[in-house]
Amino acid sequence: MSSRSTKKENNAEQDTESTIEQVIQAQVVHLSSAAEDQGIQRPGTFTCGRRTGSKLVFPILYLGKDGVENPVVLGIVMTGLHGKSLIFGYRLEDLDGDPKEELDQLIEFEGLSERVNWPADALADVLFDHRKALILLPNDVLYARENGWNQLFEDVKTGVRTTNRTAVRRMGRLILGSDRQVDAYNQIANESA
Repeated sequence: MSSRSTKKENNAEQDTESTIEQVIQAQVVHLSSAAEDQGIQRPGTFTCGRRTGSKLVFPILYLGKDGVENPVVLGIVMTGLHGKSLIFGYRLEDLDGDPKEELDQLIEFEGLSERVNWPADALADVLFDHRKALILLPNDVLYARENGWNQLFEDVKTGVRTTNRTAVRRMGRLILGSDRQVDAYNQIANESA
């Protein structure tokens, strides 16, 4: 294989990785706008009663059967004050395709009623328990850029990497307090500027 074709393949791979990030970002913007339109507020208030002005959200990615060709953001985690967070996203009736089929199977497996239109946080919990979803953090984005999105998804599915559920649910935006996450966040922010 010539160096020219290798270079072409590397460029195509980088374009695909960038496109995946753009698709994810577009879905995050859509869900953030929908939450705002519905008047959803971040949990927690300051002692004076004022709410945070933070716009920080973490997407919840569905780890589909077929890899990441068409990434699906099922919801967003809106971080609030004092480590609190809120999940906003699609209800069961709002989904279709692979996510809907897989969730229907998992809900039945878990013994949950199929007649209930489960909200986004319940769906996320089921998916996290079965390693079928990931709360995407800045360090995960850098890992995916280096190793590929499919590798990130496979590592979460096999338990090599965490779903980030526990850390984000317990720490909220303080998850960015770890050196690894803050460095990754700053790197991504600097690239966007």
